[in-house]
Amino acid sequence: MAKRETLPRAKKKGMPPPEEECVIDTLLNEIRLVIDTLLSVIRFVIDNLFSKIKLFIDTLLYKIRLIIDSLLSTIRLVIDTLLSVIRFVIDNLFSKIKLFIDTLLYKIRLIIDSLLSTIRLVIDT
Repeated sequence: MAKRETLPRAKKKGMPPPEEECVIDTLLNEIRLVIDTLLSVIRFVIDNLFSKIKLFIDTLLYKIRLIIDSLLSTIRLVIDTLLSVIRFVIDNLFSKIKLFIDTLLYKIRLIIDSLLSTIRLVIDT
């Protein structure tokens, strides 16, 4: 720190006397202390607030994840059920188609056998 000037020289430059400077320095130090304390309190409040906001967001994300998992499970169950129904319908349909084709082939065979018998009969006579 610079050397304090004597009173007469300080008055010439328009500076306050050393006693007033001491009071001003003390006031400035007190103001600095109050500002530092206020900044510490503000920092603490902001940190606490962000901590609570982060906890809220984490909880919200966890609940959203649970809901999405539940929805996906439900969708999976619905799709599996639909696929089972479709398989059943297709199997049943193919079974009926196969039965129809088998019946049709049997009737065609009967008609062909009947025609062949008629042709043999005609040829024999």
